Amino acid sequence: MSIVLAGIVNHGGGLVEDSQLTGECLHLEREHFKNLTMGHVLVLDTKRYLERQAKHSNAFNKIVLMSPDQNQVRLGDSVCVVDNVQKVVAMSGSARVIVNGGAYLYSRFINQPLVTVIYLTRVHTSAKAHEFFPVVRADSWEMRDYKSHPQIAFEMWIRK
Repeated sequence: MSIVLAGIVNHGGGLVEDSQLTGECLHLEREHFKNLTMGHVLVLDTKRYLERQAKHSNAFNKIVLMSPDQNQVRLGDSVCVVDNVQKVVAMSGSARVIVNGGAYLYSRFINQPLVTVIYLTRVHTSAKAHEFFPVVRADSWEMRDYKSHPQIAFEMWIRK
């Protein structure tokens, strides 16, 4: 089993919402996200679940919500609700787990030993952010892949 963190950030590490992306930038990110996550267990908070529910409901092996307000959300058949990292690990078995935000979940997972890869989509924008991805420390992580496009770059970080 491995756990992967995947997020979209601006140059300051601020989390960028899908709705802030347009044109080619949006197209590239959607393709990247689909290739990264299809068929795996997706862990996200209620806000992101509601944003993606209609778009991706059948694309994942299972969707796991980690949120204090899950009782107010209509859950699909493939959705489980857990309240801590250990339960995510237990219910996922040997499946690959993709943690896709928000900031609270990233901060809960980034120091877990099972997190071995971080995929960051870095958008060339100065859009204001209210949440931030945890700092990816050079003493713990090494950038292994970087693909740049005019408005967006894809980074892959591996735990040292």
